Amino acid sequence: MIKDETTSEVRVINKNNGIYVVDTSDHQRGIKQCPYKIGDIIIVKYKEDSLKIRVINKKYKIKD
Repeated sequence: MIKDETTSEVRVINKNNGIYVVDTSDHQRGIKQCPYKIGDIIIVKYKEDSLKIRVINKKYKIKD
């Protein structure tokens, strides 16, 4: 069975060794070379139970 892609708004919650971490509905995922900052909300696409993730767009930035 082919799994559908999920589109979700997620917050960048951490940066570790150049990989930005976001928390999706099934587990945390890492995004390499992410131009966003911790706290930014971005729109991503992914397949459940897969590590692959694509950034679609930046939604908005959380004010410091």
